[in-house]
Amino acid sequence: MIKGITVACGVSLVAAALSGCNLLGSNKPSNNVQNLNQPSENVTVTEPETKPENIEPEDGWTKPESTDTQTVDAASSGVKASMVNFEKITNPDGPKEKAVITGYDVEGNELWVYETEEDYMTELDRVSDIITTNDEYIFVAFGDVIALDLETGKEKWVNHDFKGASPSWSMNYEGDTLFLCGYYGPALFVMDFNGNTINRIQCEDEEYFWPYQIIFVNDNQVDVLFESNGQTKSFDPYGPDVQ
Repeated sequence: MIKGITVACGVSLVAAALSGCNLLGSNKPSNNVQNLNQPSENVTVTEPETKPENIEPEDGWTKPESTDTQTVDAASSGVKASMVNFEKITNPDGPKEKAVITGYDVEGNELWVYETEEDYMTELDRVSDIITTNDEYIFVAFGDVIALDLETGKEKWVNHDFKGASPSWSMNYEGDTLFLCGYYGPALFVMDFNGNTINRIQCEDEEYFWPYQIIFVNDNQVDVLFESNGQTKSFDPYGPDVQ
């Protein structure tokens, strides 16, 4: 963690979850050797039940099985994160920022942590969370759209085509298409939930720039609001402008 940082947090919930567990144990066999002084002739010395680790085993002696501690992580236990915490961490010395994303099970136990690279800050949010589906957590980092597997916290896919910041998003009724807009990016960006780009529409009208809000109307129309003139422009997400 970087010293002298400020943190902003956001939390997303997902419908399906199980619970994870840790298997705890000792990593060293017990040592039952007793410290004895010179025994009298009437004293019978009993050999230790387990051989000390620094003595080579003799014939007929079996070394106890290892009881090393093992941790069952989300990848092997099949547990999906039911809650995802998004933290934007800023380093004023850069000035730079990054995102730290943590997945938790239904009981609040940490399953995984994902950390983006650190990059320079601007007046916009260059790391932003988007949406949590049944299987993945989607966010934007430095112009890329990234999906994390809710079970492992690892990247499922990365789309490099968006290139926007401070994004606004919407989706269609079927839930299989994602619409994005954002400063520095296209007027409308259309992609599926497998990370594939469907369309990237730039606005040719010079009066329309700095898109900041997106509204899904129907499969043939998506409205985008522009800060440059306070106006709304309509787009066909799968074709040319339909204004």
